[in-house]
Amino acid sequence: MDRDREAGRRTCELIAADGEKSLLEVADVSDAESCRKAVAAATTAYGSVDVLVNNAAVTSFMPASDMAEEEWSRVIGINLKGAMFMSKWALKAMMGQAHGGAIVNIASGAGLRSFASPAYAASKTGILGLTADLAGTYGRHGVRVNAVVPGMLNTPMARRIDASERGRKLRSAASPLGTEGTGWDVAWAVLFLAGDEARWITGAVLPVDAGMLVAAPLPTLPFMRDAE
Repeated sequence: MDRDREAGRRTCELIAADGEKSLLEVADVSDAESCRKAVAAATTAYGSVDVLVNNAAVTSFMPASDMAEEEWSRVIGINLKGAMFMSKWALKAMMGQAHGGAIVNIASGAGLRSFASPAYAASKTGILGLTADLAGTYGRHGVRVNAVVPGMLNTPMARRIDASERGRKLRSAASPLGTEGTGWDVAWAVLFLAGDEARWITGAVLPVDAGMLVAAPLPTLPFMRDAE
């Protein structure tokens, strides 16, 4: 799914180059009806909905003291409302299947630590609450719901914020491992949580952050100074 047809087409090309098949659905997850249509399209094409990954997100660095209602609604609409209504329709499909299904929500370290991004933080904290609630409610329907908490990765979103070499070095130095992660690091965690190997895991919150959440700022400060 992508609201940008051209971006979605490029993703489909990457999937095809890896020898796999895909279906592109152009949709805006902040619109509840778009979510319904997307799940219906997947069900029609594949006969079932086995896995949902709620990954769509935008960020914002507008401080709370200056927050415009439109900006708040935009971030919450995509990041949290989108996850809720994609889950709603996927759950309806999964509960009707003998094998159930799995939902993996992409949260963020910003939902657990201050990152000077109030709308983004609120949306990602909400993702963690949604994960726990759905896991507790739908487990007996054979649906597992877990969350991944990424750290400061080298992704298109991160590069839009700061694509400089200095920014990349600082993001790496801020974690105990001192290395740079990519979207693939998150993808491997999602693949595990969505698969049969995680059949006995639900309601879990898995950090994929090079240890960022367990470290106080001071131990990594010398490394960040060296990175500058």
